[in-house]
Parts: sequence; structure tokens; C-alpha cells
Amino acid sequence: MRLPRHYLGGLLYFCVLYLIRVSQAQPPTFFALNSLPGDSETEVDLLAPVKASLNADSRVFRAKGIESLPAIGLQRGVEIAVPYRLYLPRNFFKQFSLLATIKPMDKRGGYLFAAVNAYDSAVDIGLLIEPAGTKQTNISLIVRSVAIVSFLVEDFSQQWTQFALEVIDQTVTFYFKCRRFASRQVTSLPDFSFDEAEKLYIASAGPIIDNGFEKQELMFFRFSFQKCILPFSSCFKDSVFFSYSDKEDESKQ
Repeated sequence: MRLPRHYLGGLLYFCVLYLIRVSQAQPPTFFALNSLPGDSETEVDLLAPVKASLNADSRVFRAKGIESLPAIGLQRGVEIAVPYRLYLPRNFFKQFSLLATIKPMDKRGGYLFAAVNAYDSAVDIGLLIEPAGTKQTNISLIVRSVAIVSFLVEDFSQQWTQFALEVIDQTVTFYFKCRRFASRQVTSLPDFSFDEAEKLYIASAGPIIDNGFEKQELMFFRFSFQKCILPFSSCFKDSVFFSYSDKEDESKQ
């Protein structure tokens, strides 16, 4: 089914928002023909675009996060949008993990990130959090503006919560609070080949699909990747965030 507009509600803390894909094949160099920085990335800090606005817009500001570590505040009306290809490859990862550590302060939900077409009319890939009744939350992987898989969990508003999505072939596995929560089988994912006009939005899906922070404030919490991820990944014996290869890469060995 098609998704309605969504607002990312209330005050939300981010510890980390990472896309990870580690290939055993040699990645293309930065200066390769028709290459952009995103083409060589195997792990992507999706909060990096927010930092660029710290000194450019007074509505993006430094604050205190968990245990008084640095945080970034984002007031309503701020739109964090960057060219998709500066951060992610033209051909999106066939196998990947997404790691997020967040603290939403209300239950309204919204997009944590979204890659949107040039017309801001469709989400090509994104992660959406939605309320489900009064005591539950839906976390959905969005592909071509459709939720291809969703996981229903307990409401975690006003709580620091870590979760991860692992996509391998036709299986999507969800980890919630350091535990393997569930796996779902999906139909074959389409080939993701994005053009130069694709946009990457953080904490929204653009002005048409998601109209921003209406009477809201958003807080990002960010510190080093190692400090944030290692305690979380130690909960998983198989280190699920680090060791994936595309089939086409394996065939080159």
C-alpha cells in the first residue's frame, strides 16, 4: 500500500544512524571515471549531513545528549537535504545493515532517513517509524514508496533504544534492544540505480511526503562510531554489522 505523509514528532535523540556494507572486493577509487565519493563508501554515517548546518543555521545547535555527551538540536523548519550521490553509491548496496540508536520523546514517528526522487514525490529507500495503537511502534523498511517489511515492537518513546536491520538476499532480519527480534522473507529487491538528482533527507522525506517539524524539535546525539557501536555489536555473537559481501563481488575472487 502507498504511504501517507508523516511527521517526525516531538523531541528525538539520535546516537547513531549508520548504513554498513563491507565488500571483499576492491572498491572503486575516488578518482575513478564517473565516480563520486558515495561510490566508494562501505559504511555511511547518515548524521554527517547534519553537522554541516551547525554553523550555518541558528536552528541547528549543539546540546547535551545522554550522559552529557555532545548532541545536535534541530528546530522546526530546518530541512536537512543533500545530494544522494555524495554519501551513497549510484547502485545501492545489495546486502547491507542499518544501525540506529534513538530516543523519541513522543509517539508520532516519522522517517529517520529517506532517499527521494528529484521531484520529492517518492521514497526510493527509507526507514519509517510509526505509532501502532497506544503501546506499540511499527518500524518499516520503505522501498519505492511501499513498506516491504515491518516489525511491530513495544513503544519506546522517551527511552534510548538500539535496533538494526540486516538485509541479505530475500531475508530481512531485525534486531531490537540487543536481541534478534524476527526475520521476514521478502520478494526480490529491485536494482537500485539512482540518478544524479536523487536527494538524501535526514529525519524527514522532503517537503511533499513529509512536511517537516510542525511545532516540534529534534535532537541528534552523536559521538564516535566505535564508542557507540561496539557495546551494541557485542550483543551479537556474529557481529552482524560488519561482514557482508555482494554476490557479484564474491565471484571476482
